[in-house]
Amino acid sequence: MDNTAVSGSYHGVEIGSPEFDALYAYDGNDLGFEWNPDATTFRIWAPTAAQVSLNLYDSDQSSDAPLRESVAMARHDKGVWSATVLGDLRDQAYDYQVTFEDGSSNTTPDPYAVAAVVNGHRSVVLAPEQMTIPDFPRMSHFSSLQTDARIAELSVRDSTISPTSGVSEAHRGKFLGLTEKGTTNSFGKSTGLDYLVKLGVTHVQIMPMYDFESVDETKPFSDDNYNWGYDPLNYNVPEGSFSTNPYDPATRIREAKLMVRALHEAGIRVVMDVVYNHVYSLKTHPLALSVPGYFFRTVDGKLTSRSFCGNDVASERAMGRKYIIDSLRYWIENFRLDGIRFDILGLIDNETIRQARAMMDEIDTSILAYGEGWDMHADLPTEQMTVQEYANLVDNQEGRGSRTGSTVGFFNDSLRDNLKGADFDSEPTSRGFVTGQPGKERIIAYNMLGTQPTQDEEIVKSHGTAMNHADASQVVQYAEIHDGMTLFDKLAISLGYAELDEQGNPITSSPVLRNLDGEKLQDVARRQMLATAAALLAQGVPEIQLGQEFLRTKDGEHNSYNTGDTQNAIDWNRLANPVAARVARFVRDLWALRASTPAFRYSSYQQINAHASVLAMENGVVAWRVSDESHAYTVVLNANEVSQQVREVSSGYYEVLCENSEVVEPRALEVAHGFTAAGLSVNVLRSSVL
Repeated sequence: MDNTAVSGSYHGVEIGSPEFDALYAYDGNDLGFEWNPDATTFRIWAPTAAQVSLNLYDSDQSSDAPLRESVAMARHDKGVWSATVLGDLRDQAYDYQVTFEDGSSNTTPDPYAVAAVVNGHRSVVLAPEQMTIPDFPRMSHFSSLQTDARIAELSVRDSTISPTSGVSEAHRGKFLGLTEKGTTNSFGKSTGLDYLVKLGVTHVQIMPMYDFESVDETKPFSDDNYNWGYDPLNYNVPEGSFSTNPYDPATRIREAKLMVRALHEAGIRVVMDVVYNHVYSLKTHPLALSVPGYFFRTVDGKLTSRSFCGNDVASERAMGRKYIIDSLRYWIENFRLDGIRFDILGLIDNETIRQARAMMDEIDTSILAYGEGWDMHADLPTEQMTVQEYANLVDNQEGRGSRTGSTVGFFNDSLRDNLKGADFDSEPTSRGFVTGQPGKERIIAYNMLGTQPTQDEEIVKSHGTAMNHADASQVVQYAEIHDGMTLFDKLAISLGYAELDEQGNPITSSPVLRNLDGEKLQDVARRQMLATAAALLAQGVPEIQLGQEFLRTKDGEHNSYNTGDTQNAIDWNRLANPVAARVARFVRDLWALRASTPAFRYSSYQQINAHASVLAMENGVVAWRVSDESHAYTVVLNANEVSQQVREVSSGYYEVLCENSEVVEPRALEVAHGFTAAGLSVNVLRSSVL
């Protein structure tokens, strides 16, 4: 993080002001390098520079290779500098020396680099064929409804780094780890790619896979050389530590594409997690080095850090907006991405997000777009923030009935926190609906019907930050994601099953959670199925974190972003535990039930309100009914430890589809005086619509 003063002007115009943009904003699509066999042209936007030189180095394998040649660049309109170098420059490492009018200078990688040396501090020229893989078309149009998606979040490294993944040692924790077929854990159960297919997800959301700064690509993986990657260095370059050869600039590009292709061939679409709201360090980031003072927000001459992760990108400025949209287009077009997940979306202005959504629609209107709409108190006018309170402002769809357009979704902390308790490190033992906290039934029922705008004071009071969605396709329903404790850990801790220190925080070095068994494990598992089912059956876009469905633990760690593989690696052998295996089977079957039942996937609130109603929301029970043209479905969630007679379920003839948190072959059931729901259970009944 850098909070140094950055206020300044250029020729009497404040850098970053609207007047500055009017003079210098560039709308060309040719920044970066343009390779041809006989010459390569380099272009960089640096309007405040007095001089820019292109540095060419002897090797593309290292950041320490000696300088071979420095080429003076020519200034053009809007502050774009260019130079053309004759010859075939494939594999040429380069950077820029940007000198300012006060005599100071910065050496910077190319902000538009698509390839880099190991650890990313110099850029590299590649010919198109070096970055190409065969048989790599876009997948066909997915669906006009984002609510048809079933998403699992995963990390490239976490998903296959463990020997229990069965992935070959050379590919563990790498892009290629997710291309291997036939992998199994120590007990012969499917893992990795094959497991994802069996799980039944339509999309995987991949945590940062662009080039981030916090992992040393020259060193092997270790607990001391680990990070989730929310610290961008080269936005348009894949991460080198996920490559089998980080020293070869082309390898990481091809292997990232091979991973996407393998997932596509398995019928799974790919959502990329992007972090355009902040960077790790202005001392090394090309946006800061190329045009100091422009790409980052300031207040009173100080750089802001509302993300608490670094300094905030000024997306509302013309070239900040252009850079984000150009970068998104590059990834979507070249890596055939099917969706974008925006980290801390609340720090990006909503006009940038609207334009980004419009760009995606030019390619494919079924590309998913969603993110974290938390109100981080961004230094923007309120009406420009991309937060849940103003979610409808980034909904580009026309016609609320058919929902054939596009939108941008938001993670729903209202459901998350009310299901399991607040998910902050200061409240590890807090409880929610599934752990017996009274008074949560109403807010859970509200979320089951798509988290609609409401004036209900009781709901608003315990609402989280969710509100003002245009429809359910803007609502990402979830109980667990990479942030915070795993659902298993949160539930076990709040139930008193973990070892705590004197301050009441979990002792993350303790093996208690990882080794939980017997009645305690059964208890957590039943509650885990309740919480997960609520997210999967709610109107909206459901998402889980990979491993949630087989009781993944991180030993109670709340923020494992740098705690290493020991806590973050998925232990695929947990699938051999009968209790965890039952939860996994339940989640898989529930995905299938949702996929086969349009009534669980409405998008417009008009449709939901015409076809759904709450039946019960008190005394630890939430029940609702939703119908389509031929059938009605009654869902009963019982968070009590003992069975409950739910008299609000109408008398009549039903088929039982899910009973006591197990999806079953349909069987007939006559309900006369209410439905009896077992303790801590999920139940789904189907009846005919007369």
